[in-house]
Amino acid sequence: MNRILKHIWGLIICVGLSGCINQASLQQQIDDAPSAISQAELQPTLSQRLQTEVTPEQAALYRFNRQQLSLEQKQPPAAVPERPRAQCVPHPRGVKTNHLRKLDLAFFEMPLRDALVEVSVMSGVPIVIGENVDGLITVNISGVSFDDALEVMLSGGDISYRKMERHILVGSARPDSPVFHKLAISCHYRPRHTKPADLAVSLTPYFQQFISLHNNADYLTITATPDTLRKIRSHLDNYDRKPRQLLLEMHIVEVSSDAMELLGVDWNRYGRDPNTSMLRRLGTAEWDGYKPDSDPSVSSLLTLGALPMRTLSDSLNFLRTQGEAQVKAMPSIVTLDGKEAVFSSMNTVWLPFVNGGDTGRRRELTYGVNMKVVPRIAAGGQVKLEIVDASVSDFTESDQGVPRIISHSISNTVHVRDGDYLILGGLLQKKSRRDGEGLPVLKDAPVVGNLFGQKQQLLQETEVLIMIRPKVLGS
Repeated sequence: MNRILKHIWGLIICVGLSGCINQASLQQQIDDAPSAISQAELQPTLSQRLQTEVTPEQAALYRFNRQQLSLEQKQPPAAVPERPRAQCVPHPRGVKTNHLRKLDLAFFEMPLRDALVEVSVMSGVPIVIGENVDGLITVNISGVSFDDALEVMLSGGDISYRKMERHILVGSARPDSPVFHKLAISCHYRPRHTKPADLAVSLTPYFQQFISLHNNADYLTITATPDTLRKIRSHLDNYDRKPRQLLLEMHIVEVSSDAMELLGVDWNRYGRDPNTSMLRRLGTAEWDGYKPDSDPSVSSLLTLGALPMRTLSDSLNFLRTQGEAQVKAMPSIVTLDGKEAVFSSMNTVWLPFVNGGDTGRRRELTYGVNMKVVPRIAAGGQVKLEIVDASVSDFTESDQGVPRIISHSISNTVHVRDGDYLILGGLLQKKSRRDGEGLPVLKDAPVVGNLFGQKQQLLQETEVLIMIRPKVLGS
């Protein structure tokens, strides 16, 4: 009994030391283990030492057998095989050709139909040729098998073949061919991460003709010849991947014209010299979206590659404290690669509506920020931003004091480096506001208010900046 207890102690020491180094050291540790320990004391001791002296990684590989007082290595759980994407109905086995002798072919601008007939005579295998098989062929090969000879001869056109029970059928691989249904194979393809309709759209128009979609089904059907089927499946397998995620950080800021001058921003300067630095006092900017025939004062696109986040935030915070900037919204949205991200922050006001003496009716005015952006991860650390709609509207008053809505909208597509800012600017607007000074309360009194203060109509010119920063998240 004592010998067994010593061996058990040796197992504990072995696991605690990340494995037995050699047999001699293990034997020495067993001999030094206590010999007068009861089974009742040994069981909790083993369990406790397994929890305290063994790392979690090591403990995950073993389990404690309380009945036999032993450590047993855990068996890793069996991996559940993934369901295959494609389930196909293969053609039944046809005529055997592996026993045929090697062929030597030398054709120069021979009609394909005649060349197939000659191969049939040389091999002794009947070949049935469809009506859409035509064209000329030039081949010079020797010592090839019958199957390889057919592959080479038919590789120059959209022609396929199938081994039937007693003959070889050759015909066009297009769906409009009379023998296409005999040459083609049908497969149900179930994507794992993508909708069947999205997969079908990703194919070129030529390959889309071999795809069938089904209402409310989680699969699509591929009906094509074996060679075309392999190409379609290869494309679908590469496209049907777990999409990556992107974080879109947005800032919608209303900045006064004085603040723009403070920052050294002049959109119109890029119309003359696109290499001119935009932010002279904050950092170097890289011009990435200007076109000579565009109007930078209407929609200007700029990526701020050298402008760090801290510098931009500090500048905006400083302008806010000075009353020169107002942040309309700072949303952050996580979306999938290629999926539309939508942000909307709208306000609604109800104003009296006067029409023909009817003062009981009211009209609705809605304003705010509405953003629709589709980010796509591109090669080389780039992110393609498809700005479907970037609109900013605000509530203000006209010179006559009539409430109105000022709205700006931009849509464009541009490439931005991962982590860089895209700034949409040049959206100018003029807002009027009433300002007054004088004695409190008395200056607002009717009739006599002008005696205790003065009011003036101020016209303020501001610019709306829409800043978008895409960041690719980890897998």
